[in-house]
Amino acid sequence: GFALVNRHNRARELGVGKTTNRGEIVGPWLGNVMLIDDSDTDRLQCERLLAKSGIAMRLFRYEEAREALRDLIATPRGRQRPNLVLLDLHMPAMDGFEFLAAAAEALGESVADLNVIMMTTDIVARDQARAAHFPAVRMVLDKPLSRADFERAAAFATGSTH
Repeated sequence: GFALVNRHNRARELGVGKTTNRGEIVGPWLGNVMLIDDSDTDRLQCERLLAKSGIAMRLFRYEEAREALRDLIATPRGRQRPNLVLLDLHMPAMDGFEFLAAAAEALGESVADLNVIMMTTDIVARDQARAAHFPAVRMVLDKPLSRADFERAAAFATGSTH
């Protein structure tokens, strides 16, 4: 299909993943994925799905958004920032929206390149509308995420969909 061809081409451009003779991607086709979630259960579930899907080369896990923000800001120029950020919406200390606002302030316009997927157990219209104000947010998904959710998120991050 169309997405498969785009994924194949994008994976080849990024130099990640291997392809079968039918053009299917085997193995990772995203570079770095940042997972930010205060729930041990949700983090573990995301880690397992990411491992099974084979879409990520490297996973950076964070229980606290402040720690993730510190690492994101400290990424030296020229080093690859995450291709995809899986961000829990509701967390103590710093929630997903506070993380995005602080990242935008620190990174400027380049924050829009982060490909953020916000995750929550209770999607409400107010949160959807608020998320739409952040250019980095590609979608807001209900937890727990499925393998199909990860594949859609990865397609956004690699430019295979719009």
